[in-house]
Amino acid sequence: MDIAYNLSDISLYYNGGSAYTQHLKDTGCSRFYIGSYFCGKYCMRSMNFFLQNLLGFIMENQFRVTLVIPSVPGPQNDMLKQDIANFFTYCGGYADELVVNDYGMLQFARQLQTFYPVRITAGRIFSKNFRDPRYPEYEKETTLVFFPEMLRGNVSAIEVDLTSSKLDFTEIDDDIQIHAHYPYVYVTGGQNCQFAAAIHPVGQQFIGRPGCGLSCMNGYMETTAEDAVFLHLGKGLYTRNDTPVIYSKTPDRFIYWPADEFLKAESDTVSETQETAHENTDAV
Repeated sequence: MDIAYNLSDISLYYNGGSAYTQHLKDTGCSRFYIGSYFCGKYCMRSMNFFLQNLLGFIMENQFRVTLVIPSVPGPQNDMLKQDIANFFTYCGGYADELVVNDYGMLQFARQLQTFYPVRITAGRIFSKNFRDPRYPEYEKETTLVFFPEMLRGNVSAIEVDLTSSKLDFTEIDDDIQIHAHYPYVYVTGGQNCQFAAAIHPVGQQFIGRPGCGLSCMNGYMETTAEDAVFLHLGKGLYTRNDTPVIYSKTPDRFIYWPADEFLKAESDTVSETQETAHENTDAV
């Protein structure tokens, strides 16, 4: 079973010092995701963090990297694209996959393939399946995972979330790999960040997209509504799903997001690093 370790939207949160790379090594994974599904600023900052702190570790251990890029507003677009090109230049063949989450970035990724031998994955944001845990009856139904026609011939894989107890992948072409996120399902996300807004005066929180200083990395929130628990982190809203899932076809890869380890660990250590991503597949 192929299991990857997902550092997107969370890599800058945990301050483990020298224990950081040791934790990554202890996961037993050989592929790591970096970047962001929701925030261009976070994506650019995490690429810089990776190049300065983790690239040597990746090369030394012959690991591989998948870069996740979000949909971004126009002013950020050119800057993000330049950073992406630089990222693949510095990483060489160690970064060999690019996850895109809108059609504009898909077109850019296709152009990027002219210069770099990268595989393109359609990110989880392309999936429009119902994903609200406040309505448990939907989780008991069979979810048909759609494959948008415009993706055909342009991607080698598609990402899905475990949104129900039965997932039907028959709409997905046989030559397209399926990569499944666990244990957290993304519920929604947007361009406005409540953590960035919190540091500005009342009435100015969402005006003009002011600088945020990555205030999202100073904390997180959990809320409960109708017995559903939501995790608020950055621009994303998530819920945990530990329900066993039946698949019409076994996913080719599982992508583990270590929110519990990074958010709830002590500031100077990762709790129980031996609780590897592989052991957490028991809930999938």
